[in-house]
Amino acid sequence: MPRLKLRQDIVRTVPYRGPGGNGQCVYWDEALESFRLPIHPSGRRVYVCAYRINRRKRLATLGRADAGAAADSRHQAIGFVRGQYRGRMSQVSEAPEPG
Repeated sequence: MPRLKLRQDIVRTVPYRGPGGNGQCVYWDEALESFRLPIHPSGRRVYVCAYRINRRKRLATLGRADAGAAADSRHQAIGFVRGQYRGRMSQVSEAPEPG
């Protein structure tokens, strides 16, 4: 899994390097580990964010790379990650006190 600084100019020019057939090549962002760019064999590029809810991994599609800016999608990914931590903290604070 290659790691890059996912900027708009890099996203447009990064090549597909994956297995033939239906496989996809995934590039991970260096700064935000949950932010990634899968590239399909057809050339379609989509921004994706990985996060967890109740210990289950979820993937959120943030939009197509040709339609939006990388910075906007990165901000959305940060929002998902912050929401994940907020949810975990609220579960801890809602736990009943022993006694």
